[in-house]
Amino acid sequence: MTWRSALLQRLQEVRGNCKTRNQLLVYSVTPGTFVDFIDGVVPVLQARGLVQREYTPGPLRQKIFGQARLPARHPAVAYRRG
Repeated sequence: MTWRSALLQRLQEVRGNCKTRNQLLVYSVTPGTFVDFIDGVVPVLQARGLVQREYTPGPLRQKIFGQARLPARHPAVAYRRG
């Protein structure tokens, strides 16, 4: 069994036991590089429906809070340029 197939199997097992749809991969010990993971593992995860293929456009703030800019009541607005 290659490291990729072992990793895929373990990710699928962990995902089945998780209540969330997100997983965080931590850079601690890697058998290769992130490029190896992206090129070798992500396409298989996508084929299995475990990783999304497309992302909605826009900044992260908009995806989380529904608006691209801070609301006017936020203290950081005082530092906004333009």
